[in-house]
Amino acid sequence: MSQLCYFVSPKSKLLSLTFLILLLSCNAEPADANQNPQVGNETEMEAKPPRENIQQDATRTDKNVAITEDEPAPVPALELNEQTPQKGAISSSEPAPVRQSKTKAVQQEEQPIAQRQPKPPAAEVPKASDKEEVVTEPIKSTQAKYPSHAAWNNLLTSNVSSDGSVNYSGLKNREQKLDEYLETLKNSHPNATWPRNVSKAYWLNAYNAFTIKLILDNYPVNRITDLYGGKPWDVKWIELGSKKYSLNNIEHQVIRPTYNDPRIHFAVNCAAASCPPLHNKAFTANGLDATLTSLTKRFINNPAYNDIGSEEAVVSKIFEWYAEDFGDLQKYLNTYSTTQLEEKAKISFKEYNWSLND
Repeated sequence: MSQLCYFVSPKSKLLSLTFLILLLSCNAEPADANQNPQVGNETEMEAKPPRENIQQDATRTDKNVAITEDEPAPVPALELNEQTPQKGAISSSEPAPVRQSKTKAVQQEEQPIAQRQPKPPAAEVPKASDKEEVVTEPIKSTQAKYPSHAAWNNLLTSNVSSDGSVNYSGLKNREQKLDEYLETLKNSHPNATWPRNVSKAYWLNAYNAFTIKLILDNYPVNRITDLYGGKPWDVKWIELGSKKYSLNNIEHQVIRPTYNDPRIHFAVNCAAASCPPLHNKAFTANGLDATLTSLTKRFINNPAYNDIGSEEAVVSKIFEWYAEDFGDLQKYLNTYSTTQLEEKAKISFKEYNWSLND
């Protein structure tokens, strides 16, 4: 080879030398590649540094390091009460969440447990002012708000005649129905919000129903005055609401002073033969005034109870016992009697028959 290079020109020598260097270089590159197989790997490894070294490697200028598409870029942790929700990873394709637009799930996570309990509907949460002003809303149906006297009416129509005679044996067989009605009265005690005639009918029915109950509890009996030493009206055994009453309490402390209506004396019945006949229907608010007027006329004009002439009248002892309720008796009798008493007519009173009104 040296002899060959000697006979060529200098220019040819330079070309030959260049060719020789190229030939040697081509033969050396495969050997270098075989001897250093890690060179390509080093580049590949350097292209995927660990997560913790990404920011450090990004500042190096001597290498071109990039984050591949299959590995998401690191996202700053959310600062929610100094804790990061653990309800799922954040996708690299989604934008970083903004603090002021947290999702409902994140907001729910931040609330204390006591605040996350479901609240009742607002309509069911009473206010302090509501409790002081109104207890219940007005009820359109009277029967839905006040006690029904239908059961008592059924007992009366089937066991009391039109003249007031009472079938106590028949009532004894249906005493459970009477007890159920009395329980209704107990659980629906009148108050100041009740209309006048509604409460008035309640007390009249209560007096008569509890009088019947008193007889049934001691039946058979000849007269009501045989009970409790002759004073059954003074015994407090009637439960209405949270109070206990006697029959006298109901008549003289409730009915008479509250309604100031002398016609009630012909509506309440004391289970005696001389008492005004027991009305064979329950009293109701509708038509109560007309009913009381009818009962008053019936009693005053019934010769079994009152014998009224133009110059003389022998009337029920009731007019004597409760004279203060009737005022001018002659005037009161003339208001309802078919026979008018003269101005100087003599008025006397009958003996009272306490025998049972059966």
